[in-house]
Amino acid sequence: MDETYLKNLETAAHIIMAPPNSITNQQRQESEHIFTTFRRTKTPYALCQAILEKSSVDLVLFEAADVLKKAVVGEWKFIAEQDRASLRQYLLSYVIQRDVPVFIRDKLLQVVAIMIKRASLEDHGAERGQILEETKKMLTSGELKQQILSCSIMLAILEEYCNIVRSDDTGLNTLEHFKAKKQFEDSDLLKTFCMTLQAMVEIVNAFDTSNSLQMYFFKQLLTVMETVLTWGFLLPNLRNVRVRHSLSKSIIDTSETVTKALHAPPLRLQAQWKSVIFDPKVLEVFFHTYWKMREIDDLQPKALTCILQLSTLRGPIISENIDESMSYLANYLTHFLSLMTNIEIKDKEAYSFSLILRKLFQFLPTDMLKMLPNSLFDASMQQCFTLTMKFFEQSAAEESVAPDEACYIDALSNMLGIWLSFFDDKRNYPTEPMLPYITQMFEKYVQCHLAPPQGIRGAGGREGDGDNEITELEESDRERFREQLTVMGFFGRQILQHALGLLAKLLEDRTRKLGTHLHMLHASKTLSLSDGMSLENLFEDIHWLLLISGHVIAMESVGETPMIPEPILVLSKQQVESGATDVSNSLKLLASPHQDIQEIANAESNTDPVIRLMAAGFRLCELEKTAIEVRMYQFLSPELSATTMWFLRHWCGTYVMSAYEPTATHIFANAFGVGTAGALWVINYLLNKICLNAQHLRAEPAVMEETIELLLALQRNRYRAQTIFNSEYFRSICDLKSFELPLTVKRKLLRGFVTIGGSVEGEEVRTEYIMRIVQGTKEKFGLLQATFQQHAHLHQSEQFKQKVIEVLEETIGCVEGAYDNLILILYQEVQPICKQLSTFMSVYRNDT
Repeated sequence: MDETYLKNLETAAHIIMAPPNSITNQQRQESEHIFTTFRRTKTPYALCQAILEKSSVDLVLFEAADVLKKAVVGEWKFIAEQDRASLRQYLLSYVIQRDVPVFIRDKLLQVVAIMIKRASLEDHGAERGQILEETKKMLTSGELKQQILSCSIMLAILEEYCNIVRSDDTGLNTLEHFKAKKQFEDSDLLKTFCMTLQAMVEIVNAFDTSNSLQMYFFKQLLTVMETVLTWGFLLPNLRNVRVRHSLSKSIIDTSETVTKALHAPPLRLQAQWKSVIFDPKVLEVFFHTYWKMREIDDLQPKALTCILQLSTLRGPIISENIDESMSYLANYLTHFLSLMTNIEIKDKEAYSFSLILRKLFQFLPTDMLKMLPNSLFDASMQQCFTLTMKFFEQSAAEESVAPDEACYIDALSNMLGIWLSFFDDKRNYPTEPMLPYITQMFEKYVQCHLAPPQGIRGAGGREGDGDNEITELEESDRERFREQLTVMGFFGRQILQHALGLLAKLLEDRTRKLGTHLHMLHASKTLSLSDGMSLENLFEDIHWLLLISGHVIAMESVGETPMIPEPILVLSKQQVESGATDVSNSLKLLASPHQDIQEIANAESNTDPVIRLMAAGFRLCELEKTAIEVRMYQFLSPELSATTMWFLRHWCGTYVMSAYEPTATHIFANAFGVGTAGALWVINYLLNKICLNAQHLRAEPAVMEETIELLLALQRNRYRAQTIFNSEYFRSICDLKSFELPLTVKRKLLRGFVTIGGSVEGEEVRTEYIMRIVQGTKEKFGLLQATFQQHAHLHQSEQFKQKVIEVLEETIGCVEGAYDNLILILYQEVQPICKQLSTFMSVYRNDT
């Protein structure tokens, strides 16, 4: 190599790395051109070796390593066997003997790993085995720098083999990648694990946290272990499986990336791992390592990943060795429970610990779990319960203090998943013994969402959210905690009588206190800081009680006809038959929202528990109505108003004039059945509430959104739609289309109006009704056309554009609501608009 050439490379490297203000653009371009030319060098092996020997500039060394890598990949078939071995040996000797920066060392080791992988397809891994033997000697040498280097060699090899696509593209096709990986799994992966495990055993007890070099060595060991234990094992009989050479690498890459992103794949070990993995000392080493490393931020995540992966042991090694598997499972649970009882769980540990339990209890065969010693199984169940209760409290605190964090919320999700899996398997886990756990968890969840003194939620609700408004960009509690609320609804139905009674009393108590506060505020006309805090706590309490209550008495049904949950039907029927429920008094309570339950004789003792909850919701509506009538808008909570409307919608769609009504003698059939006075009263009350919200709360987008969703839910049932059409309030509701409402709300409103038309009997009446609904939109469109024809220049004004968008949204809403006998009528009405739309489309074709 010409010395001048090396000098030019080093000068170019110094220019590229220099501060921008110290060199010219021409100097930078010339330097980049020198490196571009260098990267295109063919058969650069001798040149790169000379550079590695003579240069001391890091960028030049790194570029030489990268050029070597690309040449090896591209020219592998043309390199003589002797030259391959010589180059491989040179690079290994270079990194062993030279003290080079880590990034250069890792790049050179990547080249070595690529060469090992390519060669293994020809020599069946013989040379790889020799290199690993040499690495083992380095690992047991006792010299820290040599041990660190041995870990780097192992990591380079592991990274090259572990994934089919994310390894460096070595010029192999997909089938060759599969074969190379499978060969490595069968021959050297276990050897790598054993080497690393032995090194961990030797160092963990004498670990010195003040020795930075030892710290780095142990981190490397844990990284090797993490890579082995998160390995995506191939099928055991890959040789019998035909893999298409044309199989898209992008598909494989997507699969591997998604799997790793969600969770590492289970540890599916083959038969040759049996004597190693079932050795009790293996788990002892890993748990002891975690115990020692959990206070070291740099090492704790890797140690935790290792014990997490050991909980996922699956595959033939489990199914073919039941006795050994049971010993392994019992040993793992013993170590895990010991760890749990001797530490205080940190935020960063919560999710992983919950995931360990979920992988053990939800994904292992139930038969295996039932074979555990009773004392160990009971202790594990108790630990699940203890963690669930703890995560209830911590997740509630997380909601208040750090809404963007989700450590404990996600951990709680895992724990709830375990309990649901128990309930799904009633043969092995009878419901009765679970009820004490369920009762305490349900009560704890309610308590976590109530303010002190009865609850433990942070005083003042959400910090920094004093105005208690929901913006369009903020996810509502109902959406964010949908999974939790659904599970709590399920839990509540397992202990139905207790849950309904608890929720009803709490909701009545908070509503009563809210009424008292509003009355005092109306009298004083002022709101002190303490009063504001108390009011906000009450709003938040009632908000959560409504969310929990709604999910207990009715289930979410998307795309399906909602049905009353069977446990509720059974309980209400039993209560009536036993004389515990007075049907007349229950209906009286429901129809008396202006009265507190304490004002109705015996209502607290003999009303149906479900109707009592519904009546509490109506009582809250009546309180809000009174506040609006005396113009106390500023003291109301938009969030609570929106949640109240959701609560009414949620249960009304299930109970009122249900498509699947209970028997005629059932209390719900008497209260909400088709044609009953109770159902008529409920629908009229809800329509009145819709009108009230539209008149006084239409400035709140979230409230109006839920209000219109209630109207849409009511009209989805033909019987309810007919009742709406004949209601005295429907004319007032139809007037809402002339109100200034958000366009999304207006669109849904018109969709609902048109859909209701399908229930109108008589062709002439139906046609007249649809014409009246569409008339306003047609008039707006006609006015737009006239304005455009007379003042064409106005079409670019924002005001004009908004009017065009408004007409389009209203038209879309009308069309979305049409079905069956409405389609032809509606088409005749909107046809003139559709014909003229091309004019506006041509005008705004370039607008975005």
